[in-house]
Amino acid sequence: MGYHKTWWNRHFLWLQSVDDSTKLPGFRSHHMAVRFFVMLKSLKELSVLTDPAFDSYRATKTTIVKEEELEHLNLVEQSFFKIAEKSLIKHFRQWLSQDLLPCAIATPET
Repeated sequence: MGYHKTWWNRHFLWLQSVDDSTKLPGFRSHHMAVRFFVMLKSLKELSVLTDPAFDSYRATKTTIVKEEELEHLNLVEQSFFKIAEKSLIKHFRQWLSQDLLPCAIATPET
């Protein structure tokens, strides 16, 4: 839940929002290179330990999970965020090509 509240919803709402310039739904492709790095940075900064969106998860984890299972669950958390980062890079790599870089740099909004 916390991952979706804090990271997924925020970024994917942007992808589905109405563009300010065109007043049409959807994003402008020349924004994607910058958006990728914004998404990657916020994903790397996301922490199960400190983010308020994970409060209920932390409370549940400490009351339900046995002490000997905590280390394994911590490894699962780390793996989840590594997989999320790899998935982001895999699916957004197309926006980082040399062909699109001039478009991203030349945009007045970036």
